[in-house]
Amino acid sequence: MASRAFTLLLLLPLISAMVFTPPRRVPPSTFTPKPSSSSSHPVPSPSPSTFSPPEMFTESIDKISPLTFQDFYHHQMSWMEENLAGLKEITETVPAKFVKMENEKKKVRIIQRYFTSDLYRKIRILYYDGGPNAQVFNSLLYPSYDYDMPVLGIDLLQFSHKKHLTVIDFQPLHDDHPPFEPSLANIKKEYPELNGQMSSKFYDETQFFSKELLFARFEDVELVNDKLYPAFEKYLDQHHDMISGQEKVDDEKRAVLEERQREYDVYSAERDPATGMFGAMFGKEW
Repeated sequence: MASRAFTLLLLLPLISAMVFTPPRRVPPSTFTPKPSSSSSHPVPSPSPSTFSPPEMFTESIDKISPLTFQDFYHHQMSWMEENLAGLKEITETVPAKFVKMENEKKKVRIIQRYFTSDLYRKIRILYYDGGPNAQVFNSLLYPSYDYDMPVLGIDLLQFSHKKHLTVIDFQPLHDDHPPFEPSLANIKKEYPELNGQMSSKFYDETQFFSKELLFARFEDVELVNDKLYPAFEKYLDQHHDMISGQEKVDDEKRAVLEERQREYDVYSAERDPATGMFGAMFGKEW
């Protein structure tokens, strides 16, 4: 799953709207930075300004469609504030054009926010609102180079109120059998509806994907509430529990992890089907 694999929406046909049962409501969070215990990875330091991070949308761009995954966004924001020591927003260090964009003619818009903490060197949260055509929540949590942990990747997509494509995975940085897979297997077996087979059209599932990824295509909107949301919560908690129990690696291993995270980004970028869509919606620089 690449950072923007959600743009498979270009490849899926649009269908007529259906009545949607909105997800459970999570109160919007107000972000407050948390004190850091000790962090060994560099943190960008924005200069003082009147910068205000983009707020999550309160209604869809068409004023009618539900923001299908807004509760996932709010839950992760609250979860980060409650669990991550040293949490700091670094969205201001990103060019503004990649933080918030809207195409009024095509009725699409996107926001991105970036964070860092003691355990995670970078966290990105993205929400894409395409009204009735597409709703997308995407997040990537990159561990600090001090910890030999996979990247937590989340891609949740809905097309035309009905078709869903969802991927949640601990994306391993090594080719050998990841030691964390048994712990994920216990969670995965609770959600057989999310145990589908990923297509190899864009990505090689033998690279940077675990055997315990949650992958699903479905049309039953009730699964968003009943299965996807609790699975999302448990994968977030499990990733944090595991990284919290890790010992810091030595300098040699740290260099290996830094290189593997770079390779992960290159792999994702080379296979990312988002380039064409973002260029069409928000300009070639996307």
